[in-house]
Amino acid sequence: MGDENMQMTIECLNKANAQVGDLVEIVMQTENVLGAAFIAYVIPLVVFLVGILVSMKALTANGYQGNIEGAGALIGLVLMFITYGVIKLNDEKFKTSEKYLSVVIKVLDKEETSCSL
Repeated sequence: MGDENMQMTIECLNKANAQVGDLVEIVMQTENVLGAAFIAYVIPLVVFLVGILVSMKALTANGYQGNIEGAGALIGLVLMFITYGVIKLNDEKFKTSEKYLSVVIKVLDKEETSCSL
């Protein structure tokens, strides 16, 4: 299914004193993975959809005569990108809290290279 020699680079806490080039086992708590996914995907999606609906209602209430759906979609997209910008600005805060970082817990031997979920 995939390349056996695939490599991945991620930022983690090094609690196993791993060195550059070591094969390591990493963990991240499930609730933290779900929290990070919620911040990265769900919040911008909700802002996008709410932005569309609210802007369409506001444009209709103010008597806008143009393409209300297109304007609503554009406003929703702008709000979604602003949300992504706010998330990016808080990226360092997320990293320093260490809540959303994976943790290196073990340096693996060459024989221990299987991946399990």
